[in-house]
Formats: sequence, C-alpha cells, structure tokens
Amino acid sequence: MKEHQHEIGEFNLRLGEGKLVSTELKGWLGQVEMDKSVARAEIDRLVDDLPDVLPALGIEVAAQTPEDTVIALPHASD
Repeated sequence: MKEHQHEIGEFNLRLGEGKLVSTELKGWLGQVEMDKSVARAEIDRLVDDLPDVLPALGIEVAAQTPEDTVIALPHASD
C-alpha cells in the first residue's frame, strides 16, 4: 500500500512538472507567433516602400501585377 502511495506521489510530481512545461511551451509559442507577425508586418512595409526607394537609387521599377512577387531590376551592364 505504501509503495502504491509512493508511486502515486511520484506520478503526481511528474504530472505537475509536465503541466509546467506545457504552460511554458505555450508561452513560447505565443511569443514566436507575435514575433513572426511583427516580422511579417516589417517585411510588408519594406516591400511597399521599395518602389519609392529604387528610383532614388537610379533603378527603374517595372510595372507590377498583383501576381508578381519579384521586382524586375536591370542587369548590371545596363
């Protein structure tokens, strides 16, 4: 009986540790998701600013369609 109670106590300790780890991992996941969202917003802002910046650098911006994901740049020899 005492051995069984000891096993139950050990199990409850491991269960408590597992709950703490789970809670910590959920917090980390939330932080990663927030960081990912911030990074995506920054990238989107940079992409939006790119057509305004390139002409100032002497690079002509080609017309884009909504399906374009790449901005055409002239070759270095141009």
